[in-house]
Amino acid sequence: MTVLPSAAPQLSKSTRALFAAVQNGSIKDAKKALKDGADVTAQDSAGRTPMMLAVRKGNAALAKQLLDAGSNPNAKDDYQDSPFLHASATGMTSTVTHFLARGADVDATNRVGGNALALACETGQVGTVRALLKTDIDVDHVNDLGWTALHETIVLGQGTSNYVTIARMLVTHGANPNLKDQTGSNAFELASDRQQNQMVNMLRQVSRY
Repeated sequence: MTVLPSAAPQLSKSTRALFAAVQNGSIKDAKKALKDGADVTAQDSAGRTPMMLAVRKGNAALAKQLLDAGSNPNAKDDYQDSPFLHASATGMTSTVTHFLARGADVDATNRVGGNALALACETGQVGTVRALLKTDIDVDHVNDLGWTALHETIVLGQGTSNYVTIARMLVTHGANPNLKDQTGSNAFELASDRQQNQMVNMLRQVSRY
């Protein structure tokens, strides 16, 4: 059963149809709704646009369709999440690339002050991290918890190969492993405390600090 946003009665018929099409994952129905004049900037009761819902469902094709129709990848919902930030966190690399080409804000942060790079790092999204590092995103941005993307890669990762690869890319692109987190520990110490030996060895090999 299609679940329409609770704010649906306030929306036009075509816009309600667009929300329904996104919920159902139907590109065909979304195309018709857009042709009928659906508002791609409309938000549901949680502040989510149709594009936000498409990204949350992992539907890259629908997200691209809505982007082409003028939807804003930077539009935040009530949870301070945006299509760009969510796509970065979930590893929708092609979608992130499309968003970047259409003006995605690399300085945008979520409810805890994390930027897109940190979100991609903490979930181990190698391809998305690589795409974001091609921009001028701040590799040493510190979130509200006192962590940089490198800190999150170590603390929230398991020291597995994808996280080591991400950490290597970060340091290669200028991330400072000597920056300390809120506990006073730097990247070397965080990795060592967690017995992430592969991570520690890599940091020593590539660090310029």
